[in-house]
Amino acid sequence: MLTLASTTDTLELATTTTAAVDVLVTYADNVSGTVTPGNQTTAITTATTTTICAAPGASTQRAIVSVSIRNKSVGSANTVTFKIDKAGVEFEVISASLGAGQSLTYEDGQGWSTTSVPATGGMEFLGSTVLTGNAVTTGALTIAARDVLMLMVRVTGYSGADIASLRFNGDSAANYWSRYVNSVAGGVVFTNNQNVSQTLARLFGLTTTLQRSALVHITNNTGTSKVGAVTSQTSTGAAATAGNVEFGGFEWVNTAAQITSIEMRTAGGAITMPAGTGFAVWGRNL
Repeated sequence: MLTLASTTDTLELATTTTAAVDVLVTYADNVSGTVTPGNQTTAITTATTTTICAAPGASTQRAIVSVSIRNKSVGSANTVTFKIDKAGVEFEVISASLGAGQSLTYEDGQGWSTTSVPATGGMEFLGSTVLTGNAVTTGALTIAARDVLMLMVRVTGYSGADIASLRFNGDSAANYWSRYVNSVAGGVVFTNNQNVSQTLARLFGLTTTLQRSALVHITNNTGTSKVGAVTSQTSTGAAATAGNVEFGGFEWVNTAAQITSIEMRTAGGAITMPAGTGFAVWGRNL
């Protein structure tokens, strides 16, 4: 685990060319047992050393969840060096030569890896966030704008019956609808569950306290609404009981902005999701 343990600890990235590099760092701040997720984005276009994650505040430990470093240029390489700066003393952690469209990523518990993704094709990892304690929201994950998005969602449970939902670009106005057709666990009758003029896009049709997984595909082009198709499954907690069946999706009625931040939170706003709940995002330009 990478941790910034004092107010003089920062993360830095040294670049060797002007090839454009985008950096996303996600983290969790622990203040006396209270954990708050956060992130920092940095766009680098010069050959320099840049702070990519600021020092935590007093009495705060900042655990680094993920780091994404992407050379988004077309045709130009850039050698990057990831460093930890402790009170002005730099310690190099890893260095890599990134070709155009290539990424260097770090995931807590998995370590470092590189991926080669064409600048205008392939599914590019854009970031992830995961709760380290009970919360009603994961906080907003900032991502690069891409024409299509894919999310992998993991919900490890709820403190009470609720539905994990998404909010885009901090838009809390009534600009969302969702609709799912459901057959409850062991049932054969399908029912309609829809919610219109909502402040969130629901990922499921029915409430539960159990575990869930979902795969979400979202159109994200400028000038049209953003439409999401959801494939999901809810746990029953018993091998002798088959799960529910549901299919559907949602729309964010925003015709101007592309999605550049995603927050997952409970629809009711009071029920919490436990540690391990989170999502990862991939995208590409068509």
